[in-house]
Amino acid sequence: MPAVANQQGGVPNGTGSGAKQPTQQSQGAGAQKIVQHVSHPLATVGQRFWALLIDLIIVTVVSSILALLLSIAALRLVSLELLSSIVLGLSILYFILFESMDGQTIGKKIMHIKVVSEDSMKKPDLIAVIIRNVLRLIDSFPPNFYIVGFILVILTDKHQRLGDILAKTVVVKEEERIS
Repeated sequence: MPAVANQQGGVPNGTGSGAKQPTQQSQGAGAQKIVQHVSHPLATVGQRFWALLIDLIIVTVVSSILALLLSIAALRLVSLELLSSIVLGLSILYFILFESMDGQTIGKKIMHIKVVSEDSMKKPDLIAVIIRNVLRLIDSFPPNFYIVGFILVILTDKHQRLGDILAKTVVVKEEERIS
């Protein structure tokens, strides 16, 4: 079984003297982040994809119902432009609302992943959540296909899309709870 790094970044050297050997991870400023990611492994691209798909289905269904109700109330069909604006607005609001509460949308809860601050590994603050989700407009380009976000998630070492990079957030696997 591999040795686990302690808080000082070293591993027991096995001599029984209590002396510590520095590990490669303990060298440099990013050492604490690497150790923190061990307790919070990054979400996989697949987990992020399925969570996003679930969330987009929810937003689309709710938006469609709202558009139908607006059509009935106005006694005419809602324009495609209005429907698109409703979907976009509800989508951004949905992600901001849920991620600001506990770092998880419904899709993320189902997939057992969450958004956390890159530095503290805790729920991001409201400003970070807003930044991350307003930048969905770029990450989802071309519209609703998320190709820009997908490419960035694949190419970045922390699987971050542009919104994550600028908001300093990462998406991690949820900690297992022992009951």
